[in-house]
Amino acid sequence: MAKTIYDHSGIQCTSLNVIFNASTLDNIVSTLRTKIILILLEIEKKFESIDDLDIDTDSISKPENEKLRKNIYAIAYDDTVM
Repeated sequence: MAKTIYDHSGIQCTSLNVIFNASTLDNIVSTLRTKIILILLEIEKKFESIDDLDIDTDSISKPENEKLRKNIYAIAYDDTVM
């Protein structure tokens, strides 16, 4: 952010603060929680049970692995899931 300000105004910043209220923080945490749950559900669709926290990525083909990666990216960045 400091670079952006410098590029636009020529002012060099040594410190930047962002102030927001508690409800905004609650919304951020809620959004992150939802995205994490959606990502875990997407992974569980491909690898069935992920309860033992060991995911064998070799058990699916490379194209399926790539599709899963793209779906996770889409969930994380609000794109469309394939």
